[in-house]
Amino acid sequence: MSVQSCKRCHILFQYSETGPQLCPNCTKQDEADFDVVRQYLNEHPFSSGQEVNQATGISLESILRWLREGRLISLEMTGILKCENCGTPIFSGKFCTECRYKLVKDLKGIAAPKSEEQPVQMQPKQDVHGMQFMNKD
Repeated sequence: MSVQSCKRCHILFQYSETGPQLCPNCTKQDEADFDVVRQYLNEHPFSSGQEVNQATGISLESILRWLREGRLISLEMTGILKCENCGTPIFSGKFCTECRYKLVKDLKGIAAPKSEEQPVQMQPKQDVHGMQFMNKD
């Protein structure tokens, strides 16, 4: 464990190296904010980040962080998120499907699978825009 400054309120707290870079109080508030966004997206699916921000008052910075964490998914390829490895536009997380697959393959040290076993690229419907939350429950 190390001591770190909270990204939100800037107080010092013991950071476990695996959790959010927020103090316990701000982590609770962050979860409450995410619940507000989740509820809004349940009632207004496919809303844009700007619409979610305006309707809920939750910052675009938080919404972007949740997209990077994979907790939300953007159905618009507007260049908001790019793969940190190759720069390809992505919907959620930090890496595109291909780079994530290569990273996992390299980490596991396995042989390349047959082409039919390659990961399927997620493609949104042409007329669908906005955001949804990732259901990981």
